[in-house]
Amino acid sequence: MNQPISYFDLHCDTPLRLWQTGSDLRQNALHVDLERTDAFARYLQCAAIWSDRRLSDGEALRAFFEAERYFRAQAERYACPILDGTALRAFSGDKGFILTLEDARLLCEDVANADLLFSHGVRVVTPLWTGVSPIGGAHDTGEGLTAFGRSAVLRFGELGAILDVSHASDASAEEILFLSRKHGFPVIATHSDSREVNVHTRNLPDPLLRDLIAAGGIVGLSLCREHLRSREQCSREDVLAHLSHFLSVAPENAIAFGCDFDGTDLPDGIDGVGSMPGLFSFLEENGIPRPTLDLIFFQNAHSYFRKHLK
Repeated sequence: MNQPISYFDLHCDTPLRLWQTGSDLRQNALHVDLERTDAFARYLQCAAIWSDRRLSDGEALRAFFEAERYFRAQAERYACPILDGTALRAFSGDKGFILTLEDARLLCEDVANADLLFSHGVRVVTPLWTGVSPIGGAHDTGEGLTAFGRSAVLRFGELGAILDVSHASDASAEEILFLSRKHGFPVIATHSDSREVNVHTRNLPDPLLRDLIAAGGIVGLSLCREHLRSREQCSREDVLAHLSHFLSVAPENAIAFGCDFDGTDLPDGIDGVGSMPGLFSFLEENGIPRPTLDLIFFQNAHSYFRKHLK
């Protein structure tokens, strides 16, 4: 019998969904619960609190703290720590979370809120989500960062947060990478696919992927149906296509998964974190060597965060 795999995922929206639905972290009807992660030898998850688009910026900030409080209580109830860098480097347990923020418009154009969010444990920041915000242009626009957006990115970088180019427009992503090179903060794409395989503004074109990797970043492969394939039918074969392309243009140690659990519709045959061992087997059966999959499913993300997490 094969040994259980270890799994490190770069993005899910489970904390907000837990709070919104009053669900239990141990067992629920969402994409992620701890019961299903019992199948892994080790499980680490970057867990995002998203600025719900239905809320104003100020309401989103208040909702962040409510969702964070609920998620921390659930994690503590089940002895599943939320880790900063010091804790991660000393961590020998089998399950843990890293708190992340998706859509920094909740800063309410006050850069001091970056310090507040960092003090509450946010260690990865996805500055943009959709449209044009006070931070700048997201993937569905041609706009770059605003002056405030540049100040916010720089402040998060100074604090030690990892900046995420997923959801950014190409122009915003290029600015974030430029600021990373100039000021030395780490960058990542937590949940993005290949624009060469499926033309979608949320996906990374090869030149941007190469720039990210040159800046020391890694990319997490998303399982969002519309990012994997433009047509209605979507399956594990589409995951294989994007992964195979990434492997053709990027080092195998620069690729991970960031499935976007509890934030998207998933491909046929995948219903949440419990499907990842089956996806591992499918990819291995279709020609991806097991040592490469061990890197992609756990070791790459683990090495990156041990190095960069504050």
